[in-house]
Amino acid sequence: MPPIDLTRRQALTGALAASMLGSTRINAAEGDVKNSRRRLRVGMSGFPNTFDPAIATDTAIRRIMPQLFDTLIAFDHTHGMALRPALAERWERIDAQSLRLSLRKDVIFHDGSPLTAEDVAFSLGPDHLLGPGRSGISEALQSLDRLRTVEIVDPYTIIVHAQGGDALLEQRLAAWGSEIVSKQAFTAAGSWERWTAAPVGSGPYRLVGHKLDVHITLAGHNAYWGGRPPFDGVEYRIIPELSARVNGLLAGELDLITDIPPDQFAGIHKRPDLEVLGGAVQNIRSLVLDQSDPVLKDARIRRAMSLALDRKLIVESLWENRLPIPNGYQLPSYGEGYIEDFPPLAYDPDKARELLAAAGYMGERITYRLLNNYYPNQVSGAQTMIEMWRAVGLTSKCR
Repeated sequence: MPPIDLTRRQALTGALAASMLGSTRINAAEGDVKNSRRRLRVGMSGFPNTFDPAIATDTAIRRIMPQLFDTLIAFDHTHGMALRPALAERWERIDAQSLRLSLRKDVIFHDGSPLTAEDVAFSLGPDHLLGPGRSGISEALQSLDRLRTVEIVDPYTIIVHAQGGDALLEQRLAAWGSEIVSKQAFTAAGSWERWTAAPVGSGPYRLVGHKLDVHITLAGHNAYWGGRPPFDGVEYRIIPELSARVNGLLAGELDLITDIPPDQFAGIHKRPDLEVLGGAVQNIRSLVLDQSDPVLKDARIRRAMSLALDRKLIVESLWENRLPIPNGYQLPSYGEGYIEDFPPLAYDPDKARELLAAAGYMGERITYRLLNNYYPNQVSGAQTMIEMWRAVGLTSKCR
């Protein structure tokens, strides 16, 4: 993301942006840095349910975590998700399952302690990665379950070993949940409850206060290894209602807001001092079909539901044609692992009707359970799909 000039660019779509304030660093215009730093005011829709990076990975959490913590390797969101150095200034493959990393020697945690290999081994070890009570509830295990051990060579050199050959080991160390925490601060906290209330990382901002469903306050970490942060602090205000977030932006009470559906873009574009910024996130929306359901247990009905969906029309009508339609459960950012010619899901309503007839479907109702606009356009998207299903003879209802 380019620098944000707060005199002109004050609106950002969390629906399309690469996890605003989550996947990218907050930058200020050059004039802001040279003159006086200010506090950035952000309106977002939900409060994170934890402040530890390994436990969960929901949207609200991911907007906060990269401000508080760093990973060994990072994704460059401005250059096709290429890998770049972060806490590790360089790395090299030893073999198919092992990676040697050299840590920066100028990294200071928010409590003033220096980063060493001990912190990395702890952060990526079972005492932290498995979550409270080592119960394995950590969502970080979705991408880090193949890590075996972190071998400490010296205070600033480690070797990460995977369980068997792992071509994605570097990407795992840049993924959600691989952030490095302070072992000393974690130990001093004495419990997960006290730790998650005041975690200690090495990111550009440190946590100084929070109130459930009201606000989260960060202060600049002036000893940050990447340079002095551009803002004195960041205040996240939790505003669930979209209209209230938009009104706060228009009234100048907020500098940035998140989770703006495309039908709100036109009003923002009318203001010369506001702008919508962002691009498609590294995410794929999908339906989970309950195969234990009496109706959905038939694969022909499940396939008919997929064939009835005109994904191109959904993207054009609900997202202003700003999003790509994924070809399979993959993204171009997978690099060499991306299969460019993999066929996308088909739209064939006639075939859908044939399958329903073959399955003996007699109009039994299928319940669609969803969160009420946890993501932008979630409800309108569900309503659109229900109408597409109805067009081929399927009966469904949101719940």
